[in-house]
Amino acid sequence: MREVMMRAHEIAKEIQVGSYKMKIAQGLRIAWAEWRGEKMLEKIKSMSTEELEALKAKIDEELKARQPKKEYAVYHHGCMNSANHHKNKYKHWAKLVTSIDTTKANGYAFGGEFLNINVEHKVPVGSIVVEVCGNDIEAYRITANGKVLIDSAKTNAMSALIDNLATMIA
Repeated sequence: MREVMMRAHEIAKEIQVGSYKMKIAQGLRIAWAEWRGEKMLEKIKSMSTEELEALKAKIDEELKARQPKKEYAVYHHGCMNSANHHKNKYKHWAKLVTSIDTTKANGYAFGGEFLNINVEHKVPVGSIVVEVCGNDIEAYRITANGKVLIDSAKTNAMSALIDNLATMIA
């Protein structure tokens, strides 16, 4: 206990603002936290490998529980409800974009998961989806209220769109 009090006085001397009572109170909080940290470290060092692995699993579980929950929104291709004639006549695809290769100037520039154009999908809010209908490619940002057009191009001239999206993904 004496070490904690001595450390609290050292810390209080370093604090620039506040009354002596406030400085000591802050110093005590910091000193006790340091002391508890040292005691915890001593206990960790005395643990077996199995105990450390069990503790690590519990810590990982706690960290995962503290992660903010991902929000999802419903996405569907603009041609989802179109006639089969339209879907069969023109090329259609959609991709949930996770990476972009700016050395490519076509659809292979987009890394990610293909999305079936005939069904709805739940995708993370904030993600980017590119969709193709015929010779047109459009990029959308997914929001809680749906999709918002970011950029569009023709499929035979999409370098600018790829470069634009690359700045948003990186």
